[in-house]
Amino acid sequence: MSTRTLITSQEFETICNQLGPYELIRGEVVELSPGGFKHSRITGQVTMVIGRWAQQTKLGRVLTGEAGVIVESDPDTVRGADVAYISYQRLPREAEPSGFCATPPELVV
Repeated sequence: MSTRTLITSQEFETICNQLGPYELIRGEVVELSPGGFKHSRITGQVTMVIGRWAQQTKLGRVLTGEAGVIVESDPDTVRGADVAYISYQRLPREAEPSGFCATPPELVV
């Protein structure tokens, strides 16, 4: 019988920068594959459109670059968002959390 060692989002946060492209899925560290040219082009376009809208309306902020978003707890899941939008209503303008985002974004790409 085999056993798995699950880790928390806090433990994952301390090692994720050393790993490369990984996510935490229900407590298990899972390697991601590269996105490729088309994926990168599309997420870049989405970032520009949403970023322009967020800048014009001043209603929220845009996150990119596989921003770590905590989507589940016990066991923990941290997914990397290509693009995420979080309103200032949900996460106030002056709040700049360090580490993974625990506030659910309104939109995740």
